[in-house]
Amino acid sequence: MWRDWRGVARATAQGATGFGLLLLATLWTFGHMHVESRRTLTLEAAERNTSDLTRALTEHVARSVKEIDATLLFLRQAMAQQGESFKLTDYTDSGYFKKDLLLQVAYVDADGVLVDSNLAAPSERVDLSDREHVRVHMTRTADELFISKPVLGRVSGKWSIQFSRRILGPGGSHAGVLVASVNPDSFSEYYASFDLGEGAIAIVGADGVLRVSSIQSAEEYMTKPFPDFAKLRAVGDRGGCVSHTDQIRRVSKLMCVRRIPDSDIYVVVWKPLSDIVKDVDSLESAATLLNMFLTALALPLMGGSIAKRYRLSQALDGRERARRRADGIARDLRCALDNMSHGIMLLDSEGAVLVSNDQAYALMGLGGLGAQTPADNDRLRACVEALAVAAVPGLHALRDALGLEKTFMRCAGPDGRVLKVRTGPLADGGFVRTVEDITDRHENERLMASARDVAQEASRARALFLARMSHELRTPLHAVVGFVRLLRHEKLDPEPVRLAGMIDEASTHLISIVDDILDFSAADAGRLRLSPTPVDLEALLGRFQSIASVLLADKPVVFRAALAPDAPRWILCDERRLAQIMMNLIGNAAKFTQSGEIVVDLSGFQGEDGARRLRIVVRDTGVGVLPELLGDLFHPFSRGEGASQMSGAGLGLAIVHDLVSQMGGDIAVSSDPGRGATFVATILAPPVEAAPQASRAEAAEPAAAARSLDVLVADDTRSSQLLIGMLLKKRGHRVVAVDDGLEAVKAARRQAFDLVLLDIQMPVMDGLEAARAIRADNAGKDRRPLISALTAQVLPHDHDAARAAGMDAVLKKPFRESELDAVLRRAAHGDVELA
Repeated sequence: MWRDWRGVARATAQGATGFGLLLLATLWTFGHMHVESRRTLTLEAAERNTSDLTRALTEHVARSVKEIDATLLFLRQAMAQQGESFKLTDYTDSGYFKKDLLLQVAYVDADGVLVDSNLAAPSERVDLSDREHVRVHMTRTADELFISKPVLGRVSGKWSIQFSRRILGPGGSHAGVLVASVNPDSFSEYYASFDLGEGAIAIVGADGVLRVSSIQSAEEYMTKPFPDFAKLRAVGDRGGCVSHTDQIRRVSKLMCVRRIPDSDIYVVVWKPLSDIVKDVDSLESAATLLNMFLTALALPLMGGSIAKRYRLSQALDGRERARRRADGIARDLRCALDNMSHGIMLLDSEGAVLVSNDQAYALMGLGGLGAQTPADNDRLRACVEALAVAAVPGLHALRDALGLEKTFMRCAGPDGRVLKVRTGPLADGGFVRTVEDITDRHENERLMASARDVAQEASRARALFLARMSHELRTPLHAVVGFVRLLRHEKLDPEPVRLAGMIDEASTHLISIVDDILDFSAADAGRLRLSPTPVDLEALLGRFQSIASVLLADKPVVFRAALAPDAPRWILCDERRLAQIMMNLIGNAAKFTQSGEIVVDLSGFQGEDGARRLRIVVRDTGVGVLPELLGDLFHPFSRGEGASQMSGAGLGLAIVHDLVSQMGGDIAVSSDPGRGATFVATILAPPVEAAPQASRAEAAEPAAAARSLDVLVADDTRSSQLLIGMLLKKRGHRVVAVDDGLEAVKAARRQAFDLVLLDIQMPVMDGLEAARAIRADNAGKDRRPLISALTAQVLPHDHDAARAAGMDAVLKKPFRESELDAVLRRAAHGDVELA
């Protein structure tokens, strides 16, 4: 019997030992996996935050560069206008001059000799022709902003970064250089305000030379090269982050690099990886100590279960050694907890604090509790429950709602600092809670949000300015174009008719410039709307054949347009935007081609992503484009060779570039100067079945309304009233004209009208309010007038607002007579949309 019990005991001891070893292996494995997971998440979060900071700093530097360049362009324009009477101090002494950023502004003549400076006129001849920022403009013809390495100024005596632009003389010749000397320490001091620990912020040129550093002044780094920057340029060109080891200091860093648009300057933000993962390293140390403690505690117990031949005294000695070892590990664990940057607490199921470190007391404003007496423990528990109430009402509710999940919340600490509290339940019904001070991170997020709000407000202000300018330009243009076209139909002598035609042509060109500016602004803000419909490519090429015959009427230029056999005849895309792309490319070719030919080819192909695309090729035999100008050809207000003698705002190709991008494609140009240029654009264009043909009734629709109509016109501009009245009376319609929306509502109540034309912007009551009132007055009636907006506001949201107010159509000033006839036909046929 005794032997049987001994066998059972032996088997039990062996099983307990095996289970204990498996449990220890599981604890070590889980601890390692948990730490590595935390390390990965911490690195990913650091990369996101550093990348966001790099992006924000890049936008800040780009804005500063644009402001400095705008100052140089303004001074250059003032110099050109005032000639020899121009003085720098007349402008630099004003309150608008950025004296905190610019150390000096100087004017250097064509030979590189300093002529004038806002600091003081030179008392003796100062030759700057050997300076890079002066010499580069003497050897290049491009009108571009140049940013130098840091140099020691010969006039200012200070280290500065030079921003320079050439002064244009007669025929584009070199007449000198305007130089703005920027204080790099103004950037350094700003960047030093960001708390990056052992990290830093730098601005580096493509040549690898430091321009600005948040941890050094200009005198310290001067023209010092940035270590291993050649390897980081590729990362900066696409805007990203990379783990990089500094070969000089042997320090591993997380480096985020981003290139400033349209420049060879890069913003670099880095943090040592050791700083980023120091909390994870602390957690790893604590986990290792805990596992060591558990292992040290378990091994003696398992050893005792199999040490059947040891005497009782030896077992007691082993237990004492284990106790002393456990006490030492417990002290180490307490030391590790007290030196962690996060506050850590263990709570039981009733919310009482079982274990906590000093940082937890400090973060909750309970420093000096010390021995955790019952009274101190009550204060700590009350503070913990006060933090918990921000998430759920009570610890029990928190446990029941979350189970084994974790919750995060932000709350204000006793001293006003922002705390991040993380709570997770334990298997025994208790909780583990960590408290982290995130005040600096919270403040950075607030600053980033404020910067975003400022940028959005600037975008809204620009949109409002463009809308108002469009309205103010289109309103008088409406009258000019309308009256000139009426005048051309009068029986006049040939010379007045010719002059009227020239006015008409100039007005039409001005309208196209206004449209280009609005389209460019909408594309730049990503607000262009695309309305895909089936498009007949053969019909589209036919229309451009007719347009080209007019554009090239007085030139010996042959125009050919063809649809490749592999191209579908019908595609799905925005026909208006496709036509705008082709019109701008063909118009550009016609402008610069005096003889030879212009060829347009349309072909289809399948891209690498499997999507069907349309390739548009426009080739000409014109003057071509110089190689050094190809890179700027699609920039706004940029022109190619010979463009200075041509009309236009320089936005056509920039709009083409943005339209092609928003239609899922790209555009490229190649050129042989003197022999022509070739533009190749691609867009997403899936083939579709042919669109249904228009009915014969629609095709035979008359050019004007079939009957005489009663028309109400509300416009506060008398010239517009007179023009519309003449156009309507010329077509046999009866017209009542009023000056504002309130008068329009009163007139509509006195008399039934077939058509109401309402200007949007009017005093007393605008067109939108008037449309709503007239719609309300006619609710339930069999006869309703067709209401059309008559507006110089042409942005999409303006048209949406008109539709929402109950208007059936929109006439955009200046309108074509065919567009007015289309509205009259709808009114004559009773084509009114019911609300």
